[in-house]
Amino acid sequence: MKKRGYRGAVKKMVLLMTLAGLVCGGKGAGVFAAESVAEDSYAMTAESAAEDLSTRMAESSAEAMPDDEVQVSRIRFASDYTEVYEALKTASEYRNYIIYEDYDRLEDAVAYEEAAVSDSKEAAVPEHSETNVRTEGVDEADLIKTDGRYIYILRDQRELVIVRAEGADLREISSTVIADEGALWNGNGAREFFVSGDRLYVIYQDERELMGDDFYRTYSTTSVLTYDISDPEHVRAAGSVEQDGNYRQARMKDGYLYLFTEWYPEIGETEEESEFKVSAGGETVPPGQICIPDIMTEPEYLIVSAIDAAEPSAVTDTKVLISGAEQLYVSSDSIYTVNVNDNGFRSKTEIVKFVYRGGDISGKAAGTLRGTVDDTFSVDEYKGNLRVLTSYTGSARGEVLEVLSDIFGFGYEGDWTRYNALTVLDPDMHRIGRIADLAPGEEIKSARFFGDTAYFVTFRNTDPLFTADLSDPEKPVITGECKLPGFSEYLHPMGENLLAGLGYDADEESGAVSGVKISLFDISDPAETGEIGKALIPGVTYFPVLENYKAVFADAGKGLIGFCLNDRYLLYRAGENGIERVLLYDFYEDSLPAGGSGTDVRGLYIGDVFYVAGGRFVAAFDMNAGFEKKGVLPLS
Repeated sequence: MKKRGYRGAVKKMVLLMTLAGLVCGGKGAGVFAAESVAEDSYAMTAESAAEDLSTRMAESSAEAMPDDEVQVSRIRFASDYTEVYEALKTASEYRNYIIYEDYDRLEDAVAYEEAAVSDSKEAAVPEHSETNVRTEGVDEADLIKTDGRYIYILRDQRELVIVRAEGADLREISSTVIADEGALWNGNGAREFFVSGDRLYVIYQDERELMGDDFYRTYSTTSVLTYDISDPEHVRAAGSVEQDGNYRQARMKDGYLYLFTEWYPEIGETEEESEFKVSAGGETVPPGQICIPDIMTEPEYLIVSAIDAAEPSAVTDTKVLISGAEQLYVSSDSIYTVNVNDNGFRSKTEIVKFVYRGGDISGKAAGTLRGTVDDTFSVDEYKGNLRVLTSYTGSARGEVLEVLSDIFGFGYEGDWTRYNALTVLDPDMHRIGRIADLAPGEEIKSARFFGDTAYFVTFRNTDPLFTADLSDPEKPVITGECKLPGFSEYLHPMGENLLAGLGYDADEESGAVSGVKISLFDISDPAETGEIGKALIPGVTYFPVLENYKAVFADAGKGLIGFCLNDRYLLYRAGENGIERVLLYDFYEDSLPAGGSGTDVRGLYIGDVFYVAGGRFVAAFDMNAGFEKKGVLPLS
């Protein structure tokens, strides 16, 4: 009785203090009420509609007050499969209740990593490019790679082609069938691969069938197929390991491969009627390795397993996250999943943090922020802290009034405004710094963090490029702003003082897109960031390469940035004098197959030769002779 009486007093306190904050225009009362209810709700479970209203009031008050916007929670793992089932049921009910909005599931983005090669080969291997990756030192699987001696091409999701590249001398030396054509349906087949020393690791998605007397169902699995390429002319299978789910992404670091898959369990009316246990490495994942987050919006799993590259026929560890991940960011030490609970004006984003090292994966903490995250470029870890850019809608008074209208049933249309914020979280996901109410009426379109500096672009009709100083993570400050027509959707460093932006040109008045734009910014003085060069491609309103940063070639040392667009490959040189195109290669001039969307074409270099490679060809260009074409190899 004492606890229930206390609970009722808290509910009254929330209402009174929220109303007081609304009338007086202050925020202290609202913050105090939110903190009081947060402590109470941590120890108790909601048992009535009144308690639910109190929780909603507390949450909305906290969201309306920017000084108290981060809610930290413990990483919670299931105690048994019944708890897993109940969590999936909750997520399923949420999905069926809400009105869906589209969320970008962009792949994570950019930087470079040296591929792992043995010391005996390193001296003999010429300088060469690497896959454009999100985090320096963390390799990513891709469709085309080079180790400085060979170009490896995954073609049509079923065949591995190896090309010997010695300057302009191009020779196809082997072709290995990974899957027969009959297996290529519903997105199945070989998806991407890694190259490391004498091993090549193909990520392969397949479909399995289960049949019984009274049931039939299919489910997806993803395998890591390992090949010995010590003799590239005779590629040999060297092991495999499998886990449930559709392929999402993969990373490789310090001799371990980390495989991410998505899996939708079948949730019936009872636990016995459901199929929700998953396997990795031939073993059922125990419930103690299944994480239950605070925000559950999908009855879905994100499965991550670690595989020792030297022993690629077993997993060393597996973790499963209920509700999956709308965005996925992997730093040098941590894995962050991002999920949005879109509840009208009170949208929230939960970020769950895992740490990984040497094949072990463990839960760390979780934090919930107000607003939404555009993509994984908006999330970045540095010196243990996490920097997050979010966009949100509302105002302090309007937020409170909306909650009251929900509770008491009166109509209210607030003066809602779109804002943006930059929040800094410590290693335990507590907020230590924040800049709020940035760029009213605009949304974040792209971002890049470089050490203690953040660059991000917002857009309505123009393209403000903001610069933020994060050298004091507890007191981040905006140091510069540059406004231009259009907007950049991808940012890439081009040396210490230059930043390239790929995106769209747009009309300053209407915001209507009129073409593709490559901008070059001088960032030597953050307070005076400005555009020093641009290249326009008019009439193009869809730039698919922006949806897969690995399809962008960018090398700061050589000052080159390139991509495929409309069956042509374009390469630009960026420097202090601006930006200029140095190569335009039209595939049709050599009667080569069209490049399609361009997301499966890569630019790369070995020594002084630049190559454009796709599933059906490799073309060579001499970088010392004005990118003159020196050879073309159609692939059989």
